[in-house]
Amino acid sequence: MVTIHLGSVLRICAPQLDLRQFAEFSGTLPELLERLASAGGPALRDRLLEGGNPRRYLNIFVDGRDVRFLPSPVRIGPGTVVDLLPAVAGG
Repeated sequence: MVTIHLGSVLRICAPQLDLRQFAEFSGTLPELLERLASAGGPALRDRLLEGGNPRRYLNIFVDGRDVRFLPSPVRIGPGTVVDLLPAVAGG
């Protein structure tokens, strides 16, 4: 089972997906994000994807590791935990 944790800003877009689990998923990170976006609706899709790829300012951690430092493509399978946190800016 793949477990996905959404940051608070993303939970507002799709409250029904606060903690989402996909029992039978095995594939790449973009495929998982597409599946999550489909389940969450247009507001969540706009916050997750841009042209079919993860948005630039979306921080993604797979099993606690930043995906920017993992070999591409990032594979997702049973037991994986994915955290999605939008970047926050301001002062």
